[in-house]
Amino acid sequence: MKNHSLYSSHSPLIGVALWMQQQRVWDRIAESVPIPQKVVRYRPTDKLLGAFVTILTGAGGLVEANTRVRPDEALCRAFGFDAFPDQSTLSETLNACTEESVKAMRECVTAIYRSAGCAPRHKPHHGWLILDVDLTGMPCGRRAEGATKGYFSRARGRRGRQLGRVVATDYEEIVIQELYPGKRQLSQAFCPMIEAAEGVLGLDRDPQRRRMVLLRCDAGGGTEREINWALERGYQVLTKLKNYQRTQKLVRSVTKWYPDSKVPGRFVGWVEKPHPFARPTLQIVVRSERAGKKPTERVLVTSLSEIEVVSMMGRTVQQPLDPCQVALAVAHLYDQRGGGAETENRQDKQGLGLTKRNKKRFQAQHMLVLLAELAHNLLTWVRQRLAQVNTQWQGWGILRLVRDVFHIPGMVQYDAHHRPQRLILSSRHPLSGPLLQPLRLLVGGELVIILDKI
Repeated sequence: MKNHSLYSSHSPLIGVALWMQQQRVWDRIAESVPIPQKVVRYRPTDKLLGAFVTILTGAGGLVEANTRVRPDEALCRAFGFDAFPDQSTLSETLNACTEESVKAMRECVTAIYRSAGCAPRHKPHHGWLILDVDLTGMPCGRRAEGATKGYFSRARGRRGRQLGRVVATDYEEIVIQELYPGKRQLSQAFCPMIEAAEGVLGLDRDPQRRRMVLLRCDAGGGTEREINWALERGYQVLTKLKNYQRTQKLVRSVTKWYPDSKVPGRFVGWVEKPHPFARPTLQIVVRSERAGKKPTERVLVTSLSEIEVVSMMGRTVQQPLDPCQVALAVAHLYDQRGGGAETENRQDKQGLGLTKRNKKRFQAQHMLVLLAELAHNLLTWVRQRLAQVNTQWQGWGILRLVRDVFHIPGMVQYDAHHRPQRLILSSRHPLSGPLLQPLRLLVGGELVIILDKI
């Protein structure tokens, strides 16, 4: 029996597949997720893995499994398939998922995250752990389960579902995410999501750690009930006040405005008569002026101290603190939310096709959401390992990894026993050179990786 080679249009993913096997990422799912479906050629969890690989390749929908993944025999072998399941088989398995299947999958994804994630190992002496809480719209057909009218950006009157997320911003990891009907608002989902995140991160057993956790969210979680609940649990909060009448009352108490040099037309001012919450808070008004339009005012509320806010923005703390500097620090710290949950939402929608795979059954869609969560965190961990050799990879988002890095053509050479021996990346691809050493570190010594003409 002779050695042979196979071409792959996703050659770096073969290295990722080997790393997943070394870390036993999929083993728990294969053993623990029950799906009531008979076995003909593939086990149900094998078909879940097929859907997961389809997501990793950046396929817009499951239908692309037939054209993007199935023809790539080397990629199929890397993930343990002799031939990749077709699109209809993947869809049937997802449609067969039950609430028990989703619950077991959630437990497996959580266990994988606890063992490999960075946020679960975060300790108070490491500094602040920032958790961004948000809902993002998942438009779908009107006949889908849980599809109702709700808020969907730039799509008034659209029907769909809502995806709630808690993101560990500094680590770019998804701690927890849940699928809701389209009418669900953040004020209703805020407390349950934080309680779920507590269980994942172990915060429910450690009040001391909660004191170094900052919960940041938009006005959806800025009701008095949610703010007081978080403060009573011992968290720090930074949010935008939701109550319009109360906001207008607090705005009228501002006596001095400070211009924001970073954002033209924006001013900040201190609330002289702050609203009382469960713990003392800093309250500022952010006023935005636009030509020809009425100014908008929003109240930001945070339980952080003035020194903590200034130091978190990386500025030198000098006594006495300048009121302008502190107010601007609060506004800029809230602005960073755009680089947290909002950025991760956009990356997953563009890079992982989060909103392009819609299933009619709610449990089927929830399973897809969990697969996308695992894919997001897996890519984050892979990027961290690549950045250990070359720091340029640290700035790459999910979209660029899936679209550019994982689409490098290559060849896989096998020995007489069909075991992969060598991975050859195309030397003509501009990313092959920078990726060579990091990919070698990722897979260890089990696979020789070189550059050559393909």
